[in-house]
Amino acid sequence: MFSYGSFKLFFLKISLGVVFLVFSGFLITSLLTNNPNDPGIGKLRDSLEIYNYFGYWGAISSNILLVFLGSLSIIIVLFVFYTGLVFLVGFKTKFIFVKFFLVIIS
Repeated sequence: MFSYGSFKLFFLKISLGVVFLVFSGFLITSLLTNNPNDPGIGKLRDSLEIYNYFGYWGAISSNILLVFLGSLSIIIVLFVFYTGLVFLVGFKTKFIFVKFFLVIIS
C-alpha cells in the first residue's frame, strides 16, 4: 500500500506531493474567488480593488486558466490535487502522467 522506495524516492515523493498540494490549493482558491472585474488577459489595469483572495497574482492565474482551458481548468486542478495527495500519502500508482493526459483528452 505505502510504497515510497528508497530514502531518495521518499523525499522526492513527499516534496512533490507538498508542491502539488500547495500549487493546486492556490489555483483552486483563485478559481473559486475569480471575479470578472479583476485584472487578467486583455484587461491589465491598476485597479485598487481586486476581489480575488490571492490578490493580483491570483486574479492573473485564474484568468489565464479560464481563458485558455475554460471549465476544464477546474478538473485539471483537482487532478493535480489528487496527484499531490497520492504522492504525499505514498500510494502505489502506475502511469500517473498517462492518466493526466487521458483526463485532458476526455
